[in-house]
Amino acid sequence: MRLAARRLGPADEPVIPLVNIVLLLLIFFLLSGTLAEPEPVPVTPPVSARDLPEGGGPLTIWVGADGRPALADGPLDREALAAHVRARLAGNAQTGVRLVADAEADTATIVALAAWLQEAGAAPIALVTRRGPP
Repeated sequence: MRLAARRLGPADEPVIPLVNIVLLLLIFFLLSGTLAEPEPVPVTPPVSARDLPEGGGPLTIWVGADGRPALADGPLDREALAAHVRARLAGNAQTGVRLVADAEADTATIVALAAWLQEAGAAPIALVTRRGPP
């Protein structure tokens, strides 16, 4: 008795596209998780009635409720911040700055810091806000 030969194909074929998708999602989430900068100090940005255009640049300065500036490494005094900013702006005078200030921080401190950054050559300077009720 002669039986018809069964064609044996790879049993894992339908699984390969699923594995590809899972790996792509894994890579996506690994990359997106590393792109967000952690906040060195707790900051609650002020509320804005409208969306402001994204601006600033690669240098982000946080200002806590106590008015102390901080970079990604942590809080700094004014002299250390000045040295870091001058070093960053020395290579490229048109480096933009994102200023993430706490809503409870003293306005005069924020304005003085922004004026100092502008004198140092930072352009543009973007103040980060959160959207609130109009």
